[in-house]
Amino acid sequence: MKALLEQERKPIHRMDRKMKVWLARSILMALTSVMILSLPVGGLGASRPAGPVDFDAVDGYLRTEMRDLRIPGLEVVIVSGDQVVYAQGYGVADASGRAVTSQTPMVLGSVSKGFTALAVMQLVEAGNVALDAPVQRYLPWFRLSGSPPGAPADAWTLITVRHLLHHTSGIPEFAGADAWSSRYGGDDALEQQVRSFARFPLAHAPGAAFEYSNANYETLGLIVQVVSGQSYESYVQERIFRPLDMRHSYALAAQAPDSAVGYRYWFGQPLAAPGLPTPREQSPSAMLVSNAEDMGHYLIAQMNGGKYGAVQLLSAQGIAELHRPVAPTGGGYVYGMGWSVAPDGAVGHNGETPGFTSGLWIEGDWGVFVVRNIAANQREQRLDEIAPGVLRVARGEMPVQNTLDPSFRRTMIELAVLLVLQLGAVAWCVRRLRRWAQRPQSTPRGAMRVSLVVVLPLLVHLALAALLWYMGPLSNHRPFSVLFLSAPDQILLLGANVVVALSGVALHVVSAFRLWSSTKTEGYGSRATE
Repeated sequence: MKALLEQERKPIHRMDRKMKVWLARSILMALTSVMILSLPVGGLGASRPAGPVDFDAVDGYLRTEMRDLRIPGLEVVIVSGDQVVYAQGYGVADASGRAVTSQTPMVLGSVSKGFTALAVMQLVEAGNVALDAPVQRYLPWFRLSGSPPGAPADAWTLITVRHLLHHTSGIPEFAGADAWSSRYGGDDALEQQVRSFARFPLAHAPGAAFEYSNANYETLGLIVQVVSGQSYESYVQERIFRPLDMRHSYALAAQAPDSAVGYRYWFGQPLAAPGLPTPREQSPSAMLVSNAEDMGHYLIAQMNGGKYGAVQLLSAQGIAELHRPVAPTGGGYVYGMGWSVAPDGAVGHNGETPGFTSGLWIEGDWGVFVVRNIAANQREQRLDEIAPGVLRVARGEMPVQNTLDPSFRRTMIELAVLLVLQLGAVAWCVRRLRRWAQRPQSTPRGAMRVSLVVVLPLLVHLALAALLWYMGPLSNHRPFSVLFLSAPDQILLLGANVVVALSGVALHVVSAFRLWSSTKTEGYGSRATE
C-alpha cells in the first residue's frame, strides 16, 4: 500500500537508500563517540460495501487522523460509480482560522501528473502527438549533457513521449530540483526549466529502467504547450478543468484565489508558512490547484471511461492506456502514465509539495481523493494511508493502524545531541586557545600529544561536516534552501551541525598554527642563546 502512494518520494532503490541512511547514521554515531573520547585531551480488494456507507465512521476516522497527526486542514471526496457520495472539508485553511470546505483550493503535488498525462493523451487522440515519437520532434533543441556507459553518446535523442510518461526516459530524479525555490513565474518559465536539463547527464539509457523524475512531466507539459499553441496552464484550464466543471481549480497556483495556506511541522507542531514558492515551471508535475468537490468530477471521468456527464473527455481506450501498468517501480507496483498500479489492479498516486500532501485512489467502483495543507515530513507513511483508509472505513473494514515512523524523531534527537557535543568541543577549544595565549608554557609538546589535542579533533570535525553534508544536500541532490522548504526543523539542526563542525575545523587549524608558531619562535630563541 505504501509503495503505491509514495511515487512523489523517490520510489526507486528504496532499500538501497535505507541502507545508505543506516550506514550514514552508524558512521555518525561512531564519529560522535570519537569526539566524546577526544574532549578531555582536545491491498485492498475491489468489492463493493456489503451495506450502506457509514459516513459517520468516515468522519470519525478523519477527525482522529487529524488529531493524531496535527493536520490543520483536510478535504475528502468519495465517488461511487458516477456519483459523488461524500465531500467534506475539515479544520482550518490558514492561521486566521478560516474554515476548510470541500471547495477550498489546495496544491495537488504530484497528483498533477495525471492531468498532464491526460492532456498528452488528448493530443494523441487528436493526431497531434505520437507516443513513440522522439521528444526532439516537438522540442528540436532538447538535450542532456551526457549518456551512461554503454549507451550512444547522444542517447537523449532516443527519448520518446512514452518514455516520459512512464518515467523511463533516463532523466535523473534530481534534474531541476532547485526549481522548488524559484519565484520567476514568467511566460517562458516552463521552457527555461526544460532547457536547464541540459546540465544533467542521463542516469540510464532510455527505456532501460524506471526513475521517477518531475523533469519528465515538465517536459511533457512543454510539449503540450508547443503542440497546442497555447500555454500549458490555459490548455489544462480550457480542455480539462472547464469540461469537467472544475470551477475552483487552477493551473497557475500563484493566481488561485482563497487558497489554503501550507503548513510545515516544526518539532512536531504545525506552523503556517504563507509565501511558500509555487514555481510555474513545475505546474505540469506538481503545482496544479484543486479541491475535493472538483476532484470528484475528475475521479468520475477516470472511473467511467473518460466520461463525465455528457462530456467525453477522453476515449475509454485512452483512459485504459493511462492506467495500464508498464514500468515496475519495485515492491510489486507498476507505473502507468501518471498513475501507479497495485498488484490487485487498484490505481492511485500521491502528491507532496512544501506545505501540502494529497492522495488519489481508485478501486473498482470506488474512488477517493484526500488533500491536506501540511507537508509530510516525518509523518509521510501515515498521511499516505489516509486515502485508502477512508475506503476501508467506508466498507466497514478497519484501516491500517500505522504508528508514526520513529526514525525521524530518532534522527532529530541524534542531531540535537551531536550539536550539543560539538558546541561543547568548540567551547573547550576556544578556552584552550585562551589558556595557551595566557600561559605559553602550557602548550602541548611532542608529536603524540599534539596529534591527540589538535589533529584528531580536527579530523573528527572535518569528517562530521562531510558526512552531514552528504546526509543533506549531496544524498538528496538538493541545496539546503530547498530541503528547508519541507523539513525546516530537521534541516535547521543539520545545517547548524555543519556550521559548528566547520567552526571546529577552523579552530583546530588555528590551534595547529599557534603550536607551529610557538615551536618556530622557541627554535629561534634557542639558536640565539647558543
